[in-house]
Amino acid sequence: MCIILKIRAHAINNNNNRVWIENAAGFRIGGDGSNDYRDCIDGYELIDNINEKYWVHAKVEGSSRKSKFRGPYETDSCFRLGGSVFKFSLNERDLLFCQGI
Repeated sequence: MCIILKIRAHAINNNNNRVWIENAAGFRIGGDGSNDYRDCIDGYELIDNINEKYWVHAKVEGSSRKSKFRGPYETDSCFRLGGSVFKFSLNERDLLFCQGI
């Protein structure tokens, strides 16, 4: 299974973000570490080799909003991370959306 994440820099106002994957036990099994914020640049990230039920989490650095999470999933998935430090969203999208990057 794999996750494709599409990130739009202009939508997040150049704030750093992190995205990570957790299993049913709450352990991080992929993506960014606890302090691994990165620049928001237009593009995508592919996280693969996931062979268990998973949840997708996202956080924007400097935001007072709680991290967003979606799941559980057991198949390939695609998400769009967008918004601003004041209000950001993590939305599941059709796989074609991410494959069309």
